[in-house]
Order: sequence, then C-alpha cells, then structure tokens
Amino acid sequence: MLISNEKYDVIIIGAGSIGLMTAYHFLKMGGKSVIVLEKGYLGCGSTGRCGGGIREQWGSPENIILAKKSIDIWEKLPKELEDDLEFHQGGYLILAFSEEEAETLKQNVHLQHKFGINSKILTPEEAKEIVPILNTSGIVLATYNKRDAKASPFRTLFALKKKIEEMGGKVLTHTEVIGFKVKGKEVKEVITTRGSLKANLVVNATGAWSKIIGKMLGENLPVEPYRHEIMVTERLSHLFDPMVISFSKGIYFQQMPRGEIIGGIGNPEEKPGFFIQPTSWFPYHFAKTLIEIAPALRHVRMLRHWTGYYEVTPDAKPIIDYSEVINNVIHATGFSGHGFMVSPMVGKIVAEMLLGKSPSIDIEPYSIRRFREGRIVRETGVVG
Repeated sequence: MLISNEKYDVIIIGAGSIGLMTAYHFLKMGGKSVIVLEKGYLGCGSTGRCGGGIREQWGSPENIILAKKSIDIWEKLPKELEDDLEFHQGGYLILAFSEEEAETLKQNVHLQHKFGINSKILTPEEAKEIVPILNTSGIVLATYNKRDAKASPFRTLFALKKKIEEMGGKVLTHTEVIGFKVKGKEVKEVITTRGSLKANLVVNATGAWSKIIGKMLGENLPVEPYRHEIMVTERLSHLFDPMVISFSKGIYFQQMPRGEIIGGIGNPEEKPGFFIQPTSWFPYHFAKTLIEIAPALRHVRMLRHWTGYYEVTPDAKPIIDYSEVINNVIHATGFSGHGFMVSPMVGKIVAEMLLGKSPSIDIEPYSIRRFREGRIVRETGVVG
C-alpha cells in the first residue's frame, strides 16, 4: 500500500514501547490525529527483544522519578488496555558482591526513600528467603523492593496497537522513514519507503536508531547503539518471584509466568555499533555467572539466545527534549536498556509536550543540552 500527502497532527517514528505509549497517551488526552511508523514488524526493535523488567530501584532522581510514576501507570494499564499484559509485581532483588558495591546500594536505597520508594536492605540470609535457589557465598548484602515488576513486551505492544486503533490512531508497520522535507526550521514532510506524509509535529522514538534519524535532521544526538544478548531456558516449576540482578557482574535473570528463566549479561568489551550476530562469548559467561549465583540451575537447558540493542547516552539517562535544530521535532531516546519499564510515564510526558501542556514532571534533567554544558552524572544502577 502506497501513502501520499496524508497529513497528521503528529507522526511518531518507532512503534516500540516509547512510540506506542506516546500515541496512546496523546489520544487519551484528547489528541485527534496521530500515526506511528515502524520500519519492520511490531516488536522487531529493542522492546521485542528485552527481558520485560520494571523497577523503581535506581541511583539517580531522574530515573527514580520516571520509574516510580511509570509503575503507577503500569498498575492500571492492563485494565485500561483491556488485556492481560502479564504484569506481575514480584519485586527486584539486587545483589552486592563487594563492600564498595554494598555502599553504593545503601546510598541508592537512601535516595529512593526520599522519593517514597519502599526498598530495603537485606542480609544474604534474608535474600535467600526470597530467592531460595540463591548461593549466598560472596554476597555482602542485597536490596529488595516488592513493588518492582515484570510484564510481557509483546502483549504490551499488541495491546497498545489495538487500543490506539480503537481510539482513531494509526500504526503502520513495514514503513521505514528515509528522509524529511524541511523548510526553515520545521519538518513539513516525512518521507518513507511507501510515500510521504505531512506532519505538524514529529517524535523520534526510534531507540538505537535515533541517532540516524537525528542525522537526517542535521542533529548529532549523543546516543550510541550497543548490542546486548539475552536467552531463555526450558520451562521449570516455580522457583522464585523477583528479578535478580547484579550490577558488578552485569547479569539479570527472572522466572516468567510459564516457568522459563529469561536473562542476560553485558559484555564489558562490547563496542558501539549495529552488531546483530549472537556471540559465543555470551552463553559461556552467562551460564558461568548464573551458576555461581544460583547453582540449582546448573543443568537447565538454554533453548534460545538472541541479541537486541541498548541506546546509550554518556550518563545512561534518557533524552526527552525538543530538537535543538528543528522546531517541531521531539526526541525521546537514550534509555540505555530501560525504555520498556519507563515507557508509560515517558509516553505521558511526550504527549503533554505534543499537546502544548506543561509536562507532569520537570523535563530539564532530560535535556539534550546537559551534555554540551557538562552536566553529566552517570547513573549507577545499570546492568551491563
């Protein structure tokens, strides 16, 4: 199907969780004309390749605020979308394996309490009560927040698409943006592989590909794509509820509703770039680290192993801001592997910006110019 000269109030590029949440909130708030463009199939990008974790336990006010307010929305979202998103609040258990790491987690908990998050510090023995398969050897302490959660990325994407279309919006897959027609400092047309569309406002929600879109507009976004690998095992009987993560070891793993273990580990030697091929490094290091933490999983079979991308900023915090080059473009990117979990609140903020409303929270900490001005404090709570 070719498209030509259709005009929309808003064109959102990227039908991952950020793009679809933005369209959903835009329509929910009274917006009328929105289309979301996806270059591949629904779920082909980072959202469809992520682990589905959702947490409030962060080490910076910027990420804590987004996460907390997102969980507020997540708790209501299954009812709003009238679908089972497999949203379950089983908590996050974060492990410290050194005194230095333990001190950082204590500081994070102290900061989280200032924002009303009920995270707590646990002894290794208390952590094992929550995750019985845990090997406590080497663990100095753990932190836990029972409000942290998980959800199905695929169920969420398809439920959002369905609701957006019911509300009068459009989601067009297999439609790649290949350029823009710019007049003065405004985008007048978005050029795709299936024709051109006219827009009043444009949102760049393309994740790892956001820098490419930025370059098409003459803007250099401080975002780089990094390959991250993930796997899933055979189904097991129920063993534990929380997502288990270690920042120092770069690993995360959880048990899904049907019993499979899903998890990943970051390669500290990974270079930026669009490398999609899975590596032999991953299964060895993931299995070795997983068995150290949970020896009971030693003989579990890994069924599938795949890759996705984190779009990483220098401080591992997102960009939610108007373009510095084009007046009618908003960038929502740089989530550094955590876009899915904060997408409900990000979508709400961007929708408010599109409608000319004051954002529900101060968006200055997410500005693009913070990098140019040297206001960079790196997030400590990042896995991999």
